[in-house]
Amino acid sequence: MLAQAYDVAGLMTEADTHYKNALRLFPEDSVTSQTALAFYTKIGMRTEMENILRSTLKQNPNLNWAKRRLALSL
Repeated sequence: MLAQAYDVAGLMTEADTHYKNALRLFPEDSVTSQTALAFYTKIGMRTEMENILRSTLKQNPNLNWAKRRLALSL
């Protein structure tokens, strides 16, 4: 994923753009969601974290890890 390359290179604006595009193109892909969640957690973008977690829980409401992460982020 190109977003990860930008993240590693320290180009956060570009990484953010590519993570958002990846989430838009592959909204049900758990690897994309978890990778983006880790990125947004690292840089402290709570709104993006919450959006990813809510989307994840909408797809699968029984994911306890996502429920906990959402609760902790609020």
